[in-house]
Amino acid sequence: MTLNSLLLMHMIKQRRRAFSKQEQRNGEQDVPHELNMPHHDMPRAVISEENIIFGTAALDVNLDLIPGQLPSLYFMDGNGIFVRLRVLHPSGFAVFEADHASVFARVPGQFEQNLGNTGDAVRHSLMLLADGNAPVGIVDKKNNGVFVWYANEAAMSNPRNGQPLDERDEQGPPNGYHHNGHSIVHRNGIINYYDEHYPGFLDKLMLLGQHAQSYNVQVGDLIQNIPIRTNVEYFQRNEFATGADQRQAIVALVNSFV
Repeated sequence: MTLNSLLLMHMIKQRRRAFSKQEQRNGEQDVPHELNMPHHDMPRAVISEENIIFGTAALDVNLDLIPGQLPSLYFMDGNGIFVRLRVLHPSGFAVFEADHASVFARVPGQFEQNLGNTGDAVRHSLMLLADGNAPVGIVDKKNNGVFVWYANEAAMSNPRNGQPLDERDEQGPPNGYHHNGHSIVHRNGIINYYDEHYPGFLDKLMLLGQHAQSYNVQVGDLIQNIPIRTNVEYFQRNEFATGADQRQAIVALVNSFV
């Protein structure tokens, strides 16, 4: 067992103390939340750096990425297989996968653009938007990779006139799931963000596309192995005393991947 695996197991054991004895006997606090969608074990081949179509992140008033966050990553291959890798969120760590999906860029109240349903189509459509092909107004890609919409050229004189492009995706059957995401960040921008602020962390996330992943919890005298599967939420915020504790556990989880 690796050092990171031991650290994660210790953190989960500490977390258990906050739950009732009955919950501890039943192991209820360690049961991941399974969504009503198909579930598959890792690895998922679509999860690779070359298949990243973009990331999404929360932005400050200057349309810069807010420090300290672990942005979501979006993947799509040539066959349209879609994955949203949600790293840190109140509802927990999750790998959402669909056999096919449509991905949209939108500025609420202004326009919504279907970016396509394959990886190449989505990446190409985003660059067309930034090359003067927005259905209304002007889309500019900042140096940090954030796509910003302006009503007209005059508005571009003040960066605070801009609105970021937000993400939306529609997953087809059997998922039938619609999701409104944060602001879109170009794939190079999101890769640079992780490499600059969390060196090596992106490489750990990419292991979800290479090997089976799991973690251990102790229930009584027994060690229970929990696999990481698609469309399952792990380490939700309400399982921890603080958001910092949740974040620490998710970081330890990712660092335990092999």
